[in-house]
Amino acid sequence: MNTKFLISALLLFTTITVPQANRVVFAHGAEDNIRNETYYYRDITQKNRQAVVFIKTEIDPAKKNDDKQENDPAQKFMPRIIPPLYKETILYEELGLIQSFLVGTGFIITPDGEILTNYHVIDAHKEISIMLFNGNVFKADVVGIDKPNDLALLKINTEKSNFPFLTLGNSDVIMESDKILIIGHPLGINFTVSSGTISGLKRTIYSHPIPLIQIQSSLNPGNSGSPLIDVFSNKVIGIIQSMIQNANQIGFAIPINPIKKILPSLRNQKIWKNNAEK
Repeated sequence: MNTKFLISALLLFTTITVPQANRVVFAHGAEDNIRNETYYYRDITQKNRQAVVFIKTEIDPAKKNDDKQENDPAQKFMPRIIPPLYKETILYEELGLIQSFLVGTGFIITPDGEILTNYHVIDAHKEISIMLFNGNVFKADVVGIDKPNDLALLKINTEKSNFPFLTLGNSDVIMESDKILIIGHPLGINFTVSSGTISGLKRTIYSHPIPLIQIQSSLNPGNSGSPLIDVFSNKVIGIIQSMIQNANQIGFAIPINPIKKILPSLRNQKIWKNNAEK
């Protein structure tokens, strides 16, 4: 048989039977839209990371309070809702000492270094340290706390007054299926970004007096206090507060509008515990 004929037949057979590498074919203009959306996500992520802080709280054993959730019989038939808080313990065998820490997230809301986070992130604190995205570490002071609403306002202990900060948005205009970004420190892994959607509004759960925002996104211990960022407006619409145990795709956030009403009291160094001002 003619060698040229064999080669031609093999080439034809190969062309017909071997599929091309998987290539996505976009509708007209769709590729540009996807590219623009990707660049937008990258841009807001890099900017917002600068204003998120890693919080490490050294626990004072004398202040430690192992409060249990209220014994509500209905809780036995409901999923267990827990704070996404990461805990570290260091054992100094030579000294016979144990040092415990809470690890969570916060975010800067003013150029002079005010930080919003959850109360449970700094509960029973002896000393609070924060780390910025650039690696700089500072001590932080507690300005005010609201234990019933699980909120704390901190202040970076420095004379610096040009910190990057996040803008607080309007949680009353968000809707289910809106896209969100979360920046935090799950399992102590610094400045991790996750995305998701709002999956429910005005959720009433036994662990918080304010109706919460339900989200569908990856959450893990260390995400407590993370900013919930609305992708469309690029503004904070809530603070991550809790998640359903053994279901790390379902979480809850305190909406930002009630928090904005509480902020003046926190700034006036009012401390609220068990619904009573101290």
